[in-house]
Amino acid sequence: MRLDRPAGSAAVDLDRVDLADARLYGEGEPHAVWGVLRERQPVRWQPVAGKPGFWAVTNYAAAERVLTDHRVFTSEHVRSTWLAGIKRLPMVAVPRRG
Repeated sequence: MRLDRPAGSAAVDLDRVDLADARLYGEGEPHAVWGVLRERQPVRWQPVAGKPGFWAVTNYAAAERVLTDHRVFTSEHVRSTWLAGIKRLPMVAVPRRG
């Protein structure tokens, strides 16, 4: 299924969107938010109160670049305490993936 212009996307205020808030996915309109992000902010930094923030990459072109250009986009400097020290595959720099 493809959602080019999800219902409710006109009402999305990106200044108020918190991608780390579970309510967005349980009670909100995440597809509308993602659609607006793809149009207006395909690469977005999401701060998280009291924790490290994260990058959200929401369109194909940006995701392809992030996933294939390991010289620019590296996890070499990711703090080891992030996510209780567990580095998941997308967070491990390409040369170190086994």
